[in-house]
Amino acid sequence: GLGGPARVLVAEFLCRVVGIDLTGDFCQVAQLLSHYGGFSGATDFLQGNALHLPVKTGIFDTIWLQHVALNIPDKKALFSECHRVLKPGGMLSFSDHHMKRDEILAKIPHNGLFKFVKKGKKTYSFIKEG
Repeated sequence: GLGGPARVLVAEFLCRVVGIDLTGDFCQVAQLLSHYGGFSGATDFLQGNALHLPVKTGIFDTIWLQHVALNIPDKKALFSECHRVLKPGGMLSFSDHHMKRDEILAKIPHNGLFKFVKKGKKTYSFIKEG
């Protein structure tokens, strides 16, 4: 996307956010909007595939997938990649309006990668295990 949620997170929580998108043009526009909004020191946008993220192992405290998981058929590969890039004890939070609660709880904590910790109004949160 164009990085709007990333800028909201920075404004609300004074954190650093890295956004990933398949489309390079979206990443460029997101960088530009962050620059003009005064967020360029706190946001980065990388072109990449969620199944093969262009980052090192174990670098993120939190991963937030907003309307991403529903577009990726291979959920096992997606959540395995999330596990790879999260720090030990890191949190994975996401929304997926196409999966029912039972399906989410059955598929996400596969192979001991994640432990379910909380359901929000529209999100599910898991802690990295293993």
